[in-house]
Amino acid sequence: MVRAVLSAILSALPVLAAGIHPSPPSAPRPTQEDRPADLLVDRGEGALPLRIPGDEDLGYKIFLDLPVLGRSHVGSFRLRSKVEPYMGGLPLPGEDPSVRGRVGTIHGEVLGSYLSFRLDQEFVIRALPQEWPAIVFRDIKRGASGRKRELRYGLMDGEPTVWYRRDTHCKGCKRKEHFVEGGFFSRDHHCKKCKRTAHRVWKDPVTSAVPPGALDTLSAIFLSRSMAREGIDSVRFPLLKKSEVWELEMKRGRFRQVDVPAGAFQCREIKFLAVAALDGDSGKQFESLFGMEGVVHVWLEERSGVPIMIAGTMPLGAFDIEVTIELDSFAGTPPELIAR
Repeated sequence: MVRAVLSAILSALPVLAAGIHPSPPSAPRPTQEDRPADLLVDRGEGALPLRIPGDEDLGYKIFLDLPVLGRSHVGSFRLRSKVEPYMGGLPLPGEDPSVRGRVGTIHGEVLGSYLSFRLDQEFVIRALPQEWPAIVFRDIKRGASGRKRELRYGLMDGEPTVWYRRDTHCKGCKRKEHFVEGGFFSRDHHCKKCKRTAHRVWKDPVTSAVPPGALDTLSAIFLSRSMAREGIDSVRFPLLKKSEVWELEMKRGRFRQVDVPAGAFQCREIKFLAVAALDGDSGKQFESLFGMEGVVHVWLEERSGVPIMIAGTMPLGAFDIEVTIELDSFAGTPPELIAR
């Protein structure tokens, strides 16, 4: 029973995997003076800009409140961001590359395993200095249940637009690598469905108009950082979830000390709540950050805006499982971030 519940939880929550895998050695990080300045992504007139840190590395531990077992450490999540000069191609002789603007990258990575379940998943956001696409979001899951998703959004011909595609198992083609060997009484034939990543192909993308100022789910966390630093009480904006469009409200909440593996921090709560589906399907159930449903609570260190803890619930049959994602390590953060 306990093993079945744990396996179901790990399958349902994208960022979970038991055990901690040490990160490979990295190059020395720049000093505060040498660190690139944060990138402010313009979201349109009157909209709060999206802030991407210049060179930041955050590590988190994931905990679940499991039936019978209680609070258990089940995984880890690493979130890095970097701002660099934009290089759309080789610069012309004598051209100053800085005039092309800057690109911001957010990279989330999950590695781990539990029993026979293994997870290798990454999330990549690139904010580009152009109207289309202004932001590209990729969600890549590797392994036996591997799959890929991609969102592009920005201004296409002057109109706010989203472009979405996902991959699927190839249903039939002439590529020999997609064929399986036949038996005594059958020829080699195209496989019907398997879990091999090499047999997956992109489906045709879907393009649609969206309200201005839309963001993906991971970018929404970084928008809440701007909200905390600016002392803004409430923000509403369109949220892109695969091919769905939702109206998300972020509300400023309580102020208290939050204790996590990295230390104790004075934090401001930002509550994430889906208000309504904006694509006409009111019967859908909204799935928020990391498979959580209902209200999600993001606790940010108030002066720096760094996410210290993300908390919410995930339904699993008759259970509502409490999930917390807690800061374990940090580098390249604003100098205001100090553990007490």
